Amino acid sequence: MAIHGLLSVPPGRDPAHVPLITIAHGGPWSHDDADYSALTQLLVNRGYAVFRPQFRGSTGFGRAYMLAARGDFGDGRVQRDIEEGTRYLLARGIGDPMRTAIMGASFGGYSTLQALSNGSGLYHMGIAIVPPADFGWTSRWAAARGTLGETQGMTLDHSLRLLALNPDDPAIARRLYRQSPLARVAAMRTPLLLIASGRDERVPIRSVIDYAARLKLSGAPAQIVVARNQPHAPSDPMAGRAYMLLAEAMFQRHLGGPPPAPPPPDLREWMEKNLAWR
Repeated sequence: MAIHGLLSVPPGRDPAHVPLITIAHGGPWSHDDADYSALTQLLVNRGYAVFRPQFRGSTGFGRAYMLAARGDFGDGRVQRDIEEGTRYLLARGIGDPMRTAIMGASFGGYSTLQALSNGSGLYHMGIAIVPPADFGWTSRWAAARGTLGETQGMTLDHSLRLLALNPDDPAIARRLYRQSPLARVAAMRTPLLLIASGRDERVPIRSVIDYAARLKLSGAPAQIVVARNQPHAPSDPMAGRAYMLLAEAMFQRHLGGPPPAPPPPDLREWMEKNLAWR
């Protein structure tokens, strides 16, 4: 099956010798398009190649494409689409294989945790923002809350059933847990930055804190930052600026990119008031 993706590369640089960052979109029933992306533009300006895989299950490519995932949103077909896309680029001289990273928010954060704990060894660091550590559990939690996740009048519960993710099926729950990053905490040995939202209405903050605590107890090289008063998808532009600054610093530390500029006074003040490092 042909899988879509978007690639942005820094001009004037040999693409085989730049770090490659894979950004998995959220949803998972969503997609990226070729319009302006502040995050992509920032990273490309800093000398990184950016790959945005449109894995099967993504919207925007037709009904058959969206349903092609067949409920395999654990460490299965959808995850392989993301990782095979990265390998496809590396095999064709796009990106330095020793300087690869993956990041994403929500389902993209879940995919990041999957990639760093499934033994692939493909990525050398990751950034997971508001990630569910067990996609099945989080889906059931959200589906039980009525209109949470409702799309164009269709409840999340109904959407999950149509996409072969019946939240009431114990076999699906067991499979998703068995394949989840939560069940593979001991396998996480890659540098990871977790960013959680204190008022997250879609991924309960307690589940992210619990996962982070398990990582700490296992000795994983993970750090968690909590944005105290932010929802699942922050609309505050200061939050977006802070997350980008944290990402830049992480990429500089582990991929050898340029250091971020010092935060201006307004951003420094906001970060001191709103972010907690754990």
